[in-house]
Amino acid sequence: MILFLSHEASRTGAPLMLWQFLQYFKKNSTIPFEIGVLQDGDLVSEFQKVAPTFIVHSIEYPAKTLKQHLVYKVKKSLGTYKTQVAQFLNYLKVKKVKLIYSNTLVNGHFLEQIADEVAKMGIPILVHAHELEHVIRIFQLSEQVTGSLKYGIHFIACSEAVRQNLIQNHLISSQKITTVHSFSSLNTEKLLQIKSRKQSEKLPDSIKIMACGTFDWRKGADLFMQLAKQLASKELHFVWVGGDSLSHQLFQAELTEKQEFIQLISHTSDIENYFAEADIFLLLSREEPLGRVALEAGLMKIPVMCFENSGFAEILTPETGFTFPLGNLDEMAKKITFLQENPEVRKKMGENLYQRIQQNFTLEISAHKIMKIIDSFL
Repeated sequence: MILFLSHEASRTGAPLMLWQFLQYFKKNSTIPFEIGVLQDGDLVSEFQKVAPTFIVHSIEYPAKTLKQHLVYKVKKSLGTYKTQVAQFLNYLKVKKVKLIYSNTLVNGHFLEQIADEVAKMGIPILVHAHELEHVIRIFQLSEQVTGSLKYGIHFIACSEAVRQNLIQNHLISSQKITTVHSFSSLNTEKLLQIKSRKQSEKLPDSIKIMACGTFDWRKGADLFMQLAKQLASKELHFVWVGGDSLSHQLFQAELTEKQEFIQLISHTSDIENYFAEADIFLLLSREEPLGRVALEAGLMKIPVMCFENSGFAEILTPETGFTFPLGNLDEMAKKITFLQENPEVRKKMGENLYQRIQQNFTLEISAHKIMKIIDSFL
């Protein structure tokens, strides 16, 4: 049996990708598996529909009631109390787990606690890395990454950028890392139908420039605002989807007379409708392992622009979008204007990106590669 271990169950990149992969894995493999989640969240109910799922409490919490406290005291005095980690290790034995698939480097703190006993049981730990250096350093401060780097027997990198970072900054052998690009399993037929309807409702001369993500420094929210303040007009609208109203308010005062041409939309589950209205997608992250939102833009036939250090730059070609040195907004502004003035080029680039993703970066293609890696350790 395989245990798939997720750092949390939020509707964010890595957990969503694991959930989508496990749906495919269930349909295309006979290998039994269960799911462990280190932090509860909305996605637990979705995980449970795929396989037995439980919350792994890696921290000991105090008893909440008098009865629980008395039971705890008695068991401790008798030497029969099992810590959460001990219970987890017992679970591995009872279930005869043959492989732990750890989704993200952030599980490292928990892996540190179980690694010695897991090694005695002969259970390999396969780590799927979704992080680049800035995020790794943040989590290393709280020791949430070290265990993954130390005890992973093999690593799946979600882009070549992630692979190279593991080699250069963390001295992981290149032979221990396989690059499998992230994917999106969105229903493209449905998305394109929404796009067709939304585009017909738009003002004929307006071009929408979209970006998406948490409204912060790493995702390049400030760079988006610089471009928007420079270019926004009746013909060129800028839309950022993601973040919260409080973070948006910090920039609101700067918009002045261009406010009606710049929209800042808080996090929403209705993001497809914003994608459907977009004509150009900007991935402005200063650091981005891949960028699933850019994949989703491509599946809606929207050309993408990003910086060269982004993992998504590995997907783009001159026929599908543009890449720029980090922070080069002047050149990006020129290309936005070029695509605004050349609608046929813009349309062709979007169609080319759609075809490239469909031919090289689908759930089926990436899942098949991951399954081959899993098989090699069983």
